[in-house]
Amino acid sequence: NGRVGPATAKVIDKYVAAKRAEWLKAKAEAKKRAASVSGRLAAIISAAKRYDGGRYVRGGRTPSGFDCSGYTSYVVRKAIGKSLPHQSGAQRSSVKRISRSAAKPGDLIFFHGGGGGVYHVGIYAGGGKLYHSSRPGTRVGLGPIFSSNVSFGRVA
Repeated sequence: NGRVGPATAKVIDKYVAAKRAEWLKAKAEAKKRAASVSGRLAAIISAAKRYDGGRYVRGGRTPSGFDCSGYTSYVVRKAIGKSLPHQSGAQRSSVKRISRSAAKPGDLIFFHGGGGGVYHVGIYAGGGKLYHSSRPGTRVGLGPIFSSNVSFGRVA
């Protein structure tokens, strides 16, 4: 007759309530994950600032001297306890790639040469800037993103 009887209505209501509970749980978990990622990214930025002013040392991996990937791997390990390889291309391979529009301060930024290989890595600071250890004779610190040929990755 096309009408929903009391027994059928009860089954439908129970199903809808279960689906709503699943949706609310998934929404809460997603919110928790987002807060967790935001906290880890903030910890990475905080650690990056802590080592501002350090000196560049080719192959360096400690506050007594950093190269680019030594700096990013040290900062990430101190901030969130995750180990990264000591080479910019290997770091790119070990993180989740994200789009430029999805990048947030604390993500890694990778610089690519003409052949597509990665030659430099830093920590994206937002606003067209990054924390990095760039080359001999310079200090670790905040600087402008100096190329448009970049990609981004998320460790957190």
